[in-house]
Amino acid sequence: MSNQECESPEPEEEQAKPDSPFFEDIERRELHSEILSRSDSKGKDGKFTFSIEQVSSLAEKLEEMMFLIYDRHNKQMQDKLQELSEIMERISQIQTELRQVCHTVEAAYKDLCVQPEV
Repeated sequence: MSNQECESPEPEEEQAKPDSPFFEDIERRELHSEILSRSDSKGKDGKFTFSIEQVSSLAEKLEEMMFLIYDRHNKQMQDKLQELSEIMERISQIQTELRQVCHTVEAAYKDLCVQPEV
């Protein structure tokens, strides 16, 4: 067992999610391992040779990984945008409250500054 296999930066519950970075990393390693295992045979010119089926299979796996990553990032972005929308709404409410307080303070100041007529 290598040091990389022993390391587990994510908490236990994070590892249980199929769309977590933990599984994404495992899938990436598996794909990399598969590419390396299929590329053991080099052609006469020293270049890797792959069959159309191998390339197609690897391309499909890569596409699946990309869609999984895209979906996860899309969900994260949607969550962040929702949070931002809620925060902006709260800021708008606070601005309205602040304007009301300013108008109240302004009115109170004017009332204090008015000279009584003698």
